[in-house]
This record gives sequence, C-alpha cells and structure tokens, in this order.
Amino acid sequence: MKKKHTIHKVFIELNTKSKTQAYEIKDNISSFLSSEVFPSLEKQLDSLDSKSASYAVQIDKLTLDISEKTIRLNSGLKERIISSFKEKIEAIEQEDNKEIRKLKKQFKTLNKEDHYLNTFTYFLKNGTTPWWNTNESISFLFTPVVLNKIIATPAFAKQFSAIIHITEVQERFINQFTDTDIHKICTVIGSQQKTTINLNSKTLHKIAALNTLERKIVWTFIIRSLIAKQVIDNNLINYVLNKQTLSSLLKEEYTTISSEERDEKKPFVINKTMALDNTESPSVSNTIEINKKDSLKPINDTDATKNNLKQIIKSVIKKDKKDIDTIAENNTPNDSEGCYINNAGLVLAHPFLKHFFTHCKLLDSNNKLSNPELCVHLLHYIATGKTQQAESDMVFEKFLCDIPVTQSINRHVIITDEHKNQADQLLNAINANWPAMKKSTTALLQYEFLQRPGKMVYKNENTTITVEHKTQDIIFNTLSWNIGLIKLPWKADLMYANW
Repeated sequence: MKKKHTIHKVFIELNTKSKTQAYEIKDNISSFLSSEVFPSLEKQLDSLDSKSASYAVQIDKLTLDISEKTIRLNSGLKERIISSFKEKIEAIEQEDNKEIRKLKKQFKTLNKEDHYLNTFTYFLKNGTTPWWNTNESISFLFTPVVLNKIIATPAFAKQFSAIIHITEVQERFINQFTDTDIHKICTVIGSQQKTTINLNSKTLHKIAALNTLERKIVWTFIIRSLIAKQVIDNNLINYVLNKQTLSSLLKEEYTTISSEERDEKKPFVINKTMALDNTESPSVSNTIEINKKDSLKPINDTDATKNNLKQIIKSVIKKDKKDIDTIAENNTPNDSEGCYINNAGLVLAHPFLKHFFTHCKLLDSNNKLSNPELCVHLLHYIATGKTQQAESDMVFEKFLCDIPVTQSINRHVIITDEHKNQADQLLNAINANWPAMKKSTTALLQYEFLQRPGKMVYKNENTTITVEHKTQDIIFNTLSWNIGLIKLPWKADLMYANW
C-alpha cells in the first residue's frame, strides 16, 4: 500500500510592489499548488520514505525562501520551489553547522510504535485526530495488537503518567477504552511506580455491569488512587462497589444538590444513565494533588475512602446552572481557523433529523435532545453504518447534537435494533425524495455523499460547513431541498453549508 504524506498547514508570504499582481496571485495560488507543486513534493517525500521505510518522519516546520524579480505561477517557479525543498531535506544529512542543527530540531524520526504512542496521547488530551495520523479513523488504537504495542513502548509509562492527572484526560480514558484495557494500562503504570493494583476478573465483571455514571465514578476512584500511589485491591473496590457505599453516597449527593437547587429556585434534572459533565466542585481542582506521605499505603480507613469517593461523586455529577447556560456557546473549538471533519455530508439529512429523533423518542416537547450522546452515535451510524467508534471520528456529529466538540463522550453506547431501523428509514427517505438517487442503494448514499470530508469554520458567531466537492455532485441540481442554510430545532444558531 502506498504511504500517505500529510502537509498540515501551508503559509505563503508574498512581497510585491504591484497590488494587481498580488491579487492575481492570491486568486490562483491555491490551484497552482494543488495541481503543480504538491504532486512534485509527493515524489520527493516518496524518495525520503525509501530511506526510512520502518520510520515515520515528522518535520515540524520547513521554511522556503524564493527570490524572484518577476513572480509568475509557472513551471519555472515550481522547479525552484521543489529544488529549495530538496536542498533543505538533503542538508539534514550533511555536515554539522548552526543552521543545520536548527533545522534538525524540527525533523523527527519516529518508529511506528512511538508514532502510535504520540497519536494515543494526543487523542487522550484533545479528543481529536492529530494532523499526522494517516489512518482513516483513530479507532485503530483500540485494537489489541496496536494497544499492546503502545503499552510496550519504553516511553509509554512516562508519557501516560504525565497527562493522566488531567481531569479531562481521565474522563476521555474512561469513556473511550474498555474496562479490560483500562485495567491493563493501570496495571502497567502501577508496576512502573511500584504500586499494587490487583483486580480479578470477578471484580472487573462487577464494574462492567454498572451503569455509565457508576462506572465512571469507580474508575475515576481507581485512577486517582493510582496517581496517589495507593494500593488498589479487590477488597477496596468491592467496598466501593457495595450498594450501601456507592448507592447511598449517590443518593446523598442527589439530595444535597436537589436541596441547593430548590433553595436557589433552580430546576434540577439529572440522568443517571448518561455520562455527565465533569464540572469540579470548588474543593476539587483540575489536577489531583497527591499527599506524598500517604504514598504506597493501602487505604484501610473506610472513612477516608468514603470521603475520597464523595469528592469524586461530587466532581462527576454536580452541575452549576452557569455551565448549562453556557454549554451552547462553548460548542465550537477555540481555533478560529476551524477544524476538519468527517461525514460533513450529513448536512444533506438536515430536513429529516427532527422527524428521525422524534420517532426515536429522543426529542422532547421543547425540541431538546433528551440523550445527546446517543444522538451523536446515531448520526454516525446513519453516515457510516458503524457503532462504538472513537469520539474523534464524530466531531461534526457532536456539533450537530449541540455537544461541545472538545467535550468527551462515551464510546460504549448501544444502538438498538429499533433505532437502527429508524436510521435505515431515514436513508431510504433521502433517496426517495432525491430523483437522481431513487434507484440507488443506501450504501451508495453513505459512501459517495454522507461520508464526505469537510471543514467547519467559525466567524462572527456563524458556522460555515465547507464540504469537499466531487464530480458526482452534478446531480445536486435534482435535489428537492436546500442545504445552503440549516436550522436545527435544538440548536440556537443557523449554519451555512458550501457544497
């Protein structure tokens, strides 16, 4: 299989005395790069591959200076760009000097396992796919073969330990990985820091039987105990799992929050079956402070264990009204340049989505989604036919369901046969109402149109979805509904689509 090369960003700075020439170049530079320069760069990168067949080469930054008396977008300029690029690459292997040392710092050679590890840690920190990833989906990280290679990497324990104290990383780790994988990784980290973590299959089965909220609380307790270098065994976790412990503390916390909300005359609604917001209480910071004098000691004090568990429960389930009010305005990344997305073709389905979620009993009387996480997975299923995929594959689906794109969601969501049937009906409805697609299969609709890559850009409080254009889009002239302007009942703002 031919290797794929990725250029993350291209910045062009042009100095010319002619404003007319500057605008002319601006209008044509994109097509010049795409059709002339990039294919030639691809060949140069292929030759670099032949020298590093078992490695991934990552260049953080490469600056090319091209001096021309008269700038013309022609073959001459292309050859000078390629020649300059080739010289920069070849210089890395030549004699040592100050300029070359500076360039070498931006040139990383990683073996496959280290490349996987960097992708793994990036995903845990950000919930998105890094630009250097050449796989179609980040879900390859969940396969036993790849995950075992990552865990066996010498730098794994150090890199994982450096980020697991971050609350958002803990949440994503629990949401995205299976109980077996979490236990395996925690065991590796425990052995590295000489901390005992010993859970048998019976205990793991008990954890697997918990609902989403309870599972999240228990694994958070285990991870934070591991960070504090506390001994974790079956007796400790069985105490936590005991109904008189976990259930009573949950009930106590619900009562406390309900009382506070009632005193402040605020409505309080909580869904136990869903992964809830990880807003911390004032006493719990975003990183876990470790009491070093308690390190490497078993937690025998049941009062201390209860207090730790209470703090975790509070940090997992307590929601301020402020967080609820501001969730919509946090529904876009901070990056003003926007982000690249999969399944941008879902904009085609927008007229059918209200009807779909209503029939799935996921839209309430106020036009609000009752289970946004499930809705995200359903949209992904509509586009791809796949279930339980990585959240990085569903950035656009999260946006459509009004979940902040940086917020972690649970991967372990079950889609029922009834919901799958409703999804099939939606796909059939799109084909039936699109004259050019009436005789086509839903698989063709998914592959050729719904699974289209695109980009979301945020400007002046508006969101614009730009979808990659392909030859078959000529049949859009038979489309019987508008896709340029989109308004979903559960989202406050309009969306614009360029296709």
